[in-house]
Amino acid sequence: MTSPSSPVSFTGRRMTILTVILAALNAYAPTSMDIYLPAFPQIAEELNATTSQVALTLAVNLAGIVIGQLLFGPMTDSLGRRRIVIITTAIAAFASLGVALSPTIGILLAMRLIQGLAGGAGIAIARAIAADVTSGKAAARLFSIFISLTVTATIAAPIIGGLLLAVTGSWRSGFVFLFIVDLILAVAIAIYVPETHPHHARTVGGFTAAGRSYLALLRDRVFMGYAITLVLAFASLFAYLAESAFVLESQFGLSANQFTMVLAVNSLGLMLMGFLNARLVRRWPVRGLLITGLVIAVFAGVVLLTSVLVIERHLLPILIGLFVVVATRGIVTPNATVLGVERSQTRGAAGAVLGAGTFFGGILITPFVGLTPGDPAVSMTVCMAVAALLALIVAVTMTRSRVGAPTP
Repeated sequence: MTSPSSPVSFTGRRMTILTVILAALNAYAPTSMDIYLPAFPQIAEELNATTSQVALTLAVNLAGIVIGQLLFGPMTDSLGRRRIVIITTAIAAFASLGVALSPTIGILLAMRLIQGLAGGAGIAIARAIAADVTSGKAAARLFSIFISLTVTATIAAPIIGGLLLAVTGSWRSGFVFLFIVDLILAVAIAIYVPETHPHHARTVGGFTAAGRSYLALLRDRVFMGYAITLVLAFASLFAYLAESAFVLESQFGLSANQFTMVLAVNSLGLMLMGFLNARLVRRWPVRGLLITGLVIAVFAGVVLLTSVLVIERHLLPILIGLFVVVATRGIVTPNATVLGVERSQTRGAAGAVLGAGTFFGGILITPFVGLTPGDPAVSMTVCMAVAALLALIVAVTMTRSRVGAPTP
């Protein structure tokens, strides 16, 4: 199974190993964001830092993830994937160790930035490699599977962090765990992942070429349609992540354990939908599945709005609406990503823009999440529904290819 630009064939066991490796690369950055959240109070006390300074370690890491994708994605278009992904994965490992050994909040901030930059590189390169070795429906299946595996790892991250914190009594143990996992991953890449981007397909010109790649992507209406669709889809998801605890615990009386169960069930729905999408793309057009997922998300958003604004609030329709909106990310994310990446010959740059866009969705929605401070249920449902509707409008109007252009 290979794309026209890749000299390497991946089938059977080899493809299974590659899928797991790509999932791990894609999952490292969000896992590193989540694994230490239960330990914030301990970090503040141990490093004599304010809560704002500790929270800043999360913001710095997020900035690094976005910048890392935009920096390293196009770099691999000109220098190849394998060498850079091995180096950045090793850097991520030692940055994790640096976080674990940080004696001050200043050093912790620096290590978290480096960790984010290297983790962002992994996301962009994983998507570029996936596009190198597959195309069309096969690429959509691969993206669906490794994104579902990524969700699984992200769900497990805070659980693992909490368990390690409980067993060891130290917030540092979570980052030691990441150091070990990333070292193993770097070795696995060196053994199992050959160069997938041949010399004849590479760009020349360094940062100038990268600038040209980004400019060409910005000028491509269809590509930007897929990129903006992802931004808006994840804006809807981040609105849920930001407000759901206040809505379900404060307004509907769920306990912290019950809320955690809701998060787990919704994340499981996303994961299963990704695996289902991997089967559906064998028989249905990829763009058609993308539009279908967005339509379902809009319908669920209408259910949420109706439940909150029109009829007496009941927990069940709200839980169902939240589940459906979150689960549809398992259809929207892989299909929009693969369609966007395949629009460009510079797949590292394309994967970087699309990957950064998912995180930018969280940044975009932040000013609107507190739109109605007295009623988080209204803020959450309005933001989720509007973002979902805009994502559908953008996908329908901007991603239609010219007459005669092939659509996977």
